[in-house]
Amino acid sequence: MKKQFEKVKNLACKHSSEGHKLDMMINKRWGFSYSDMGLDEIIDTLDYGHGYISYEDFVILMDKAKKEREEN
Repeated sequence: MKKQFEKVKNLACKHSSEGHKLDMMINKRWGFSYSDMGLDEIIDTLDYGHGYISYEDFVILMDKAKKEREEN
């Protein structure tokens, strides 16, 4: 159990670090975070590992959210 605990702990740290890098890239490209817009499909995939959207679907959802944000 200790070995598995350490493995999960290390993966959690790695996930946090890599997620931060992706968040910076997303903010640079779209000007907001997917979590700010409540994009559940993306949140489920990237934050919780429950969803399986493709990168292409991610871009479509983010572009749509940006357009809606600009219109409001």
